[in-house]
Amino acid sequence: MEQLITNAADVVDEKERLRKFSEVFSFTERESEVFNCLVNTEDSIQMIAEKLYVSRRTLERHISAIYEKTGVKSRVGLLNLYNK
Repeated sequence: MEQLITNAADVVDEKERLRKFSEVFSFTERESEVFNCLVNTEDSIQMIAEKLYVSRRTLERHISAIYEKTGVKSRVGLLNLYNK
């Protein structure tokens, strides 16, 4: 039971952390969804596009906007920035 409570708190903290990060960089709602997939999964770009029901090209535009807003140039850069 204690493990469930700990996991629930972790989920809430992660959602709040993502919300604050998205707010700092002025992400749109969709960019926040894309960012969440990029930093919290190891899914390929194609898999993320399918999960979010967008074309690969549309997803790539969102990723480009995220890179521009954050000043990084790769998924690894996003992870490093997010995990500071």
